[in-house]
Amino acid sequence: MQGKLQYVKGDVTNPQGKGTILIPHICNNVGGYGAGVAKAIARKWPEAAQCYREHIKDFFNNKLPILGTVNRVHIYNDDNEIYIMNMIAQSGYISNENPRPIKYTALIKCMDLVMLDVKSDERLDNASIHCPKFGSKLSGGDFNFVLALINEIWIDNGIDVTIYEF
Repeated sequence: MQGKLQYVKGDVTNPQGKGTILIPHICNNVGGYGAGVAKAIARKWPEAAQCYREHIKDFFNNKLPILGTVNRVHIYNDDNEIYIMNMIAQSGYISNENPRPIKYTALIKCMDLVMLDVKSDERLDNASIHCPKFGSKLSGGDFNFVLALINEIWIDNGIDVTIYEF
């Protein structure tokens, strides 16, 4: 069964729809959570930033590779079950020396983990994904390529995806 893809104008931190909602976005591997969508998420749900930083710290302390991991944070909400999916798929920050910090191999691993969570965790049964146009702007990537991954990894596996544009 094929999932559906739709675009909406709006803020991903105010997801439109009912039910279980996953909000995946790209995070860096150095502990920063203060720009772009992460900043908006941290403003609305500070526990998401705190859990991300603990996740990063655990990997640093144990000297484990962090790229390609997902930190899932359950947000208690009256209307919906919301899970922030912090996908660690960016190495450092965008700069002249690092114009494309997104790491596509890590992103694919993260997106696969999100898909496997939906398929294997009964709490996420019938969950839909609500996401920003991740992987471009601050990550330096190509959203057309990311969109192809969204279609292949999530839509083709029956997960509905809503992409938020400002």
